[in-house]
Amino acid sequence: VLDRDSSLPVMVLHYLEKTLSDRRAIVEPELVKRLRSDAPAETVAQWIALAGAIDSRPALREVRALVYHESDVVRAAAAEALRRVPNEATMLMLSVLLCDGSAIVRERAAASLGFLGSPQAMPTLRASMRDRSWMVRRRSALALAQLGESGRLAVRELTDDADPYVANMATVVSGL
Repeated sequence: VLDRDSSLPVMVLHYLEKTLSDRRAIVEPELVKRLRSDAPAETVAQWIALAGAIDSRPALREVRALVYHESDVVRAAAAEALRRVPNEATMLMLSVLLCDGSAIVRERAAASLGFLGSPQAMPTLRASMRDRSWMVRRRSALALAQLGESGRLAVRELTDDADPYVANMATVVSGL
């Protein structure tokens, strides 16, 4: 099942994730072994997504090593899956990924920082509001808003920023 093509319909994939989650003891060793392989990037990214979906701690430990993978598809999947591991090391890794060369990786890192909801992420997310990619600015503003009242206040403050791109995104998100 782990090696099946991802061309399955989304609902079937969700069903498989639930089924595999219920059989985690059988799945985890195989998933960990695959995450250590030199499989194609798209395949590794699918396994990373599965590790996050079934909340496999051993597999997610392997994912930490993949945040430096050469493929942005793998790094983006790692940034998304790491939201399942709320600790200092994860916060640091996500902060590093927020400076990645790929916009999709930076966007996923911002989303995960918002999901984790740690006030520690506020300075990093505020800085990423100046990203050259509107996707990253949007996700950073949404992540700030997820940090509670202090994050929402930061977004409102950014509506008056001198940078029109920052101010515009902050205005859009503060109006949600």
